[in-house]
Amino acid sequence: MVRTNTAAMECALLLLAVVPSCLAFAPTTTQIGQWCRPRQALGEQRRHGRRGTHLGLSMLDAASANVGLREAQAGALQLLLDGGLGLVDGEGFSSGAGTVQTFTGDDVSWLSAVQTDRLCQLTSWNGPLLSEVPHLRSCVEASDAGIDISMDFCPRGDGGYDTANADGSFPEPDSRAMFMQKQRRSDYAASFFTPAMEAWAAGLTNAPGAQPQALNRAAQLVGPIGLSVRLPLTDAGLDAAARACREAAGVYLGWMQG
Repeated sequence: MVRTNTAAMECALLLLAVVPSCLAFAPTTTQIGQWCRPRQALGEQRRHGRRGTHLGLSMLDAASANVGLREAQAGALQLLLDGGLGLVDGEGFSSGAGTVQTFTGDDVSWLSAVQTDRLCQLTSWNGPLLSEVPHLRSCVEASDAGIDISMDFCPRGDGGYDTANADGSFPEPDSRAMFMQKQRRSDYAASFFTPAMEAWAAGLTNAPGAQPQALNRAAQLVGPIGLSVRLPLTDAGLDAAARACREAAGVYLGWMQG
């Protein structure tokens, strides 16, 4: 159900905005690539939004880039809806500021898709049955400064990721709680945060022209491969961001199905 309610819409957007920047099945690099299927319509929609070229790269305007990002996140949402998770429509909100779609599923407590003129966010929080599968948070937006990507697979349990040293290492455990955190990090690394996933995240943060942004790793829900990066406002930057949206949803779906 969709209804016009500006106050409720603004409240929903505020609640979603403060979500922490945040195997059985361990995907390989090849599997991750298979989840990305570019859509031809993306190129058609942005054809009239180019601003010229820079160093041989086709530049875009922010409005055209956001059209492509909305399409990419819509495709990511559809992937989840078609993925056998038993997702059903919840209550949605629509106003001049944008739209919020919500869903619940067999073991998805809350899935939301937020779209405004500048921001597209897909968030899925799992229920209690799949207690180990990380949550999904995927947010993209374009401005004149570039294309911003903020994505994370938020761990369900406390792995002590917020205690990491500046070099990425962790303090030696000296308590029962710290030993449990160390074991949880080891389990998560084997099942979810694998070398293939680390390479996937590094591919975005190290892409040509990418500018990594600060990520609040002191937040306990931020996972070890959470990322925040600004890509150039170019065709290549938009393609990378759109691909990341689809791949992140595909990885999450694979874990849920596995």
